[in-house]
Amino acid sequence: MCVGKKKKGTVEVAAQWLAESNVKTKAFDYNWKEMVACPIHVPQNEWVAANVGPFFNHTSVLYATLSDFCNVSRCPTMSAGSKTEFVWFDERGKKVKGLAAPNYIEYAMSYIQTQIEDENIFPTRLDMNFSRDFLTVCKKIFKLLFHVLSHMYHSHYSQVLELGLNGHLNTMFQHFCYFGLVHRLLDHKECALMEPLLKEFGL
Repeated sequence: MCVGKKKKGTVEVAAQWLAESNVKTKAFDYNWKEMVACPIHVPQNEWVAANVGPFFNHTSVLYATLSDFCNVSRCPTMSAGSKTEFVWFDERGKKVKGLAAPNYIEYAMSYIQTQIEDENIFPTRLDMNFSRDFLTVCKKIFKLLFHVLSHMYHSHYSQVLELGLNGHLNTMFQHFCYFGLVHRLLDHKECALMEPLLKEFGL
């Protein structure tokens, strides 16, 4: 499966998640540059593989806490604000029309889990090598996770605040974006709709 993004404009700068008090709220504060750096003598593919699973799991847990608020009537499209809509493409590259956010996210998380559990892509035995398209698959995974996280900020941030999860979301998102940008699994063009927050995070 692959995913496409339809851009219609830039993010509204008055977004609630850009309020100074909300931006500064973190569960933990780290030296992200050091934390995401590949350890000496560890191959890049091994380091990426070791981090993809936790990013997927953390995103899944955060979304699960908001899933009651993300339904077909409330989120009829997979959007990040009023000006950006994410579009799902099936295995044949055909656009899937009218896909609501919870359905898109279900497809995305199912796709990611399938990739992570595939030994040919994420080998767990010492006698197996990473496939040539390993990093390509990881880039797709990061793009999908970025879409899910962006949707949380744009469409469910009031619920994030109500549940007291803004510090956890900020910390996870900052770590995720640092890792993705440093290891070229994300690029700044893809992250444009969250650029104001990334700037606040020093990215």
